[in-house]
Amino acid sequence: MSYKASMENETWKPIVGYEGSYEASSIGRVRSLDRQAGQKIAYGRIIAPSSCGNGYTGFALCRGNAKVRIKTHRAVCLAFHGEPVGRKCVRHLNGDRSDNRAANLAWGTWSDNMADAKAHGTFAFGEKSNKTKLKDVDVRQIRQRRANGERQHYLADEFGISRSAVSQICAGKRWGHVV
Repeated sequence: MSYKASMENETWKPIVGYEGSYEASSIGRVRSLDRQAGQKIAYGRIIAPSSCGNGYTGFALCRGNAKVRIKTHRAVCLAFHGEPVGRKCVRHLNGDRSDNRAANLAWGTWSDNMADAKAHGTFAFGEKSNKTKLKDVDVRQIRQRRANGERQHYLADEFGISRSAVSQICAGKRWGHVV
């Protein structure tokens, strides 16, 4: 379906917690509504999203005198799927973080979200993770050197990891995907 065709079928619903002020659309847009702002009338408009990093977009919505940052997918999910009950994560069913259509979003657990990421190939682990200290080549080297009798604490110091991490790498409990 083209963007123009999807806009013709676009529906708007109030965002839970922001009723009367903001609405989200079925194609993933957010707008403010006309409202009284002191002695002036604030006219509603489509709000341009800003980047939140990692492929997500979001908005600053006003509630009273406070601005609250909310991600686009959460706003759309609140509007079209209501408040989450015991499930706090928004799942992108097709794995595309920029696809914030209501039909592509659902509430789920953190575990559901991680399972989706693994199924879609978007889960960052090993070298792909921005939090890792090691590369695949380092893991192979640690295993080889440990197998040759080098002591754990030397390897841990050299690679900037703990002794238990060295032990778990050698046992295949960490970095098990590296052969």
